[in-house]
Amino acid sequence: MQTILIVDDDPVVLKMLNEHLTTAGYRVIQAEDGRTAVRLARRRRPDLIILDIMMPEMDGGDVSQTLRDTPATADIPVVYLSSLVTASVDRQPSQVLVGKPYNRAELLSVVREELI
Repeated sequence: MQTILIVDDDPVVLKMLNEHLTTAGYRVIQAEDGRTAVRLARRRRPDLIILDIMMPEMDGGDVSQTLRDTPATADIPVVYLSSLVTASVDRQPSQVLVGKPYNRAELLSVVREELI
């Protein structure tokens, strides 16, 4: 069973993501802040991370950079989840962004694609 780390400072979003992903057959671990996310990613080595961009203290960009700078976590794929996603978002071609509120079917499709 593949493990997904979900990271969001909104408990409602964490609950919905957890429900949708576990129902789809994934093992889920969760973090409500960036520091906890980095610690869990290093310790548990998830197959994928779904990462909110806007969080207090350590935002999604900081989390992602910290993980990329650590050899043990550098290759974990990240799906960014944000309410700021628009067609004009400036991003790297390799970044996968899903907008909030997310569509369950779209999110699961992106997850499956990233886990291939």
